Amino acid sequence: FCLAPSQLSSTFDISSIPVDEDDANKDLYVKVSDPEQVGEGVSGYVTYLVSVETALPGFEPKFQVRRRFADFQWLHTELV
Repeated sequence: FCLAPSQLSSTFDISSIPVDEDDANKDLYVKVSDPEQVGEGVSGYVTYLVSVETALPGFEPKFQVRRRFADFQWLHTELV
């Protein structure tokens, strides 16, 4: 699915997003949550917490990073 930045506010309810019942059996689980405003006005932006859990070899089993919405836009463009 694709969401606009305005939809990823602190009031966005992710419980409305359908979840595959077999998610617990996957080798890679990624969750984007916890929007956080950084700065104000023209220079302000929002970051999101990206939490990853994986059973794939060669990766840390669990880690978290914060990313700006522009990073998600770039990834979308690259994947499309």
